[in-house]
Amino acid sequence: MPEEKMIEEEKGETVVKIFEKIDLKTWKEYTISPDELLKKNQPYGSNPTFIFVSRKQFKDKSRRTQLSSIYNIPPCFWTDACQRLQGYFGCEDRYNDANEVVVGHATWFHFEVKYVNKEEASKDKEVSKSGEVSKSEEVIKSEEVNQSRKARKADKSEEANKSKVLKLPEYNWLRMAFFVSWMHPDQTVVICFEVPEMLQEHLFDTLRTDAPIQADWNDPYSVHLVIVEAVVDCYNTAVWNLRDAIRRFEEDRRKARDESPEKTDEPDFTVLHELARHTLHKMETLGVAVETLSSMTDQQQAFHQDVILGSFDGPGRRMDRQRERRALSELYGPASDGQSLDDSGGGALPATTAAACDRGKIVEVKRTRQHLLFQLRMLKSLEARAKANDGRIRNEITLAFNIVAQRDSRANAAINVSTRSDSVTMKAIAVLTMFFLPSMFVSAYQAIFSMSFFNFSEGIGRMSSEFWIYLVITVPLTLFTLAVFYVYERWQQRSNLQHLRWLLPSAIYDRNAHGRGRGRGRGRGQNDSPV
Repeated sequence: MPEEKMIEEEKGETVVKIFEKIDLKTWKEYTISPDELLKKNQPYGSNPTFIFVSRKQFKDKSRRTQLSSIYNIPPCFWTDACQRLQGYFGCEDRYNDANEVVVGHATWFHFEVKYVNKEEASKDKEVSKSGEVSKSEEVIKSEEVNQSRKARKADKSEEANKSKVLKLPEYNWLRMAFFVSWMHPDQTVVICFEVPEMLQEHLFDTLRTDAPIQADWNDPYSVHLVIVEAVVDCYNTAVWNLRDAIRRFEEDRRKARDESPEKTDEPDFTVLHELARHTLHKMETLGVAVETLSSMTDQQQAFHQDVILGSFDGPGRRMDRQRERRALSELYGPASDGQSLDDSGGGALPATTAAACDRGKIVEVKRTRQHLLFQLRMLKSLEARAKANDGRIRNEITLAFNIVAQRDSRANAAINVSTRSDSVTMKAIAVLTMFFLPSMFVSAYQAIFSMSFFNFSEGIGRMSSEFWIYLVITVPLTLFTLAVFYVYERWQQRSNLQHLRWLLPSAIYDRNAHGRGRGRGRGRGQNDSPV
């Protein structure tokens, strides 16, 4: 099994998938090798074509140069800076040899999506030191190891259920780049880099079933709508998968609370911060995707506006300016950049102008723009959802910290009560000790010097006539010892309050320093307002 999987991966890296339009409703799907793609030495076919490749297939610089020369891919597309970005959009017009007529248009753009899988990560999954999930172990595992692992899982199922430890969610990145080359009138080639299988199927289904999109290949941005719809669907799935992961965490917390209101499980800060990290990445990628799609819609408007308004010096007929005004107004509204639309002037218009000003083409261009703007609004809504997810996970983190702080506060309060009880007990012992210590000291002193207060020599117990000396010495000494202890305690309290003066607010300090008993016998003065 592992060998077959590795063979399939190697086969995928050496195969280029082609999706070519044959007629209005028919598309042909087949595969070729990268070398066969480069041997054509010209743009692939005259029909709209999708080419699915991998950057790994063009690691070699000579291959990249050859592919770039065939399809006029800009050098910046291959740079590390572009490949590491979360998204971008670029475009350029293609002119004829005399640089008079726009004969083509090329665009290149990049989207990046982070998926958090719905199911929680397996407990056996290992996490490397860098924090990335290690998946190489799964490729080399044998069936015997899997069976023994299942046996261990069965033995530890009860313990796992009792522990209720949340697992780190799995995730993966989708880094997709596209290069679209359009040549007048309807030759379109789309090169898709690192597009996953599920997105390829989505594109195939859309192209096979969506006749309106297939009908308008004269607009270079109509194919962008097909790609953007599929990419937005990926973003939608990614955002809601993360929302489901956050929702599961919230539900687990509520269930634990309902089962034992007085006892809550220890918050799993690792999972919380992992979800927060995924949420930050979601907001970043969606924000960049919104900017990318905004640039795409702006460039579509600029392209058609230049084609409709642009005129070039040279021989040829002049198109009716009134017709230009109507076409531009219908597409984007009245001109707002100071460009003149009056009937004066001359010059030839490019061939694409006549096509763009055709009523049917104007409707298609307008429809494409409206759908692109709709997808842009969807991305903005998903960005708002991602921000809401970020707020929810931050609330969970704040709640977790508050739960821990509350638990620590209760523990400290219990410790303080226990300590105070011990302190009262020790004080009672100290007072009793000081009460009896002077008398014991005096008794020991008189015993040392044979000063007995009792006489038992004649067989009859009698108290000595000097016993009053013992009382005269012991009672004052006991009172003096207790007074010294009392004065020391008062001094110690004042010293502690003086130390707290630098740590507590003045109101709390005054309340602790004066106490309730000190102000009990006097009336409240002018400045004795309640705190």
